[in-house]
Amino acid sequence: MSKTVVDLLNELLESERSGIIAFEQMAFYSSHKELNRFLALIRNNEARNCSVLHSLISRREVAPTNNMNNFSEKLLALEDERERIEFAIKGCAWTARKITEFPEGLTSEEQDFLSNMHKQHIWNIGVMRDLLKPGN
Repeated sequence: MSKTVVDLLNELLESERSGIIAFEQMAFYSSHKELNRFLALIRNNEARNCSVLHSLISRREVAPTNNMNNFSEKLLALEDERERIEFAIKGCAWTARKITEFPEGLTSEEQDFLSNMHKQHIWNIGVMRDLLKPGN
C-alpha cells in the first residue's frame, strides 16, 4: 500500500524531531568550532522544519504525530565524531530521498516548503562532506 501525503509528512516530522536532538548533542560533544556553528544552524533548521511540517499536517485536518524516529539514538551510539558526521550525511540523504517520493496532491505551499527542505538537506550533505576532508 502506498503512503499518503500525510503519512510522508509525518515521517519527515518524526525524522526532523530526531535530528534536533542529534545535532544538538553532536555540537555539545564536539570541540570543533566550525562544526559547532554548522550543527547549530542545522538544529535550528530542523526545528523550523518541524514547525512548518506540524502546520502543514494540521491544515489537512489530521493530528500530527508525536513520535520521533530513531535517527538520534543511532547517531549518538557512535563514539567517533567522524562516524557521526558520516551517519548524519546518510540521514540527510534519506530525508532528501523521502521528499522525492511524495505522490501527487501537494498544495503549492507544501511543494515550495518541501523543495526548500530538499535543497537544505542537499546543502547540509555538501558542507558535512567538506568538513570530513583532511585538514578540517
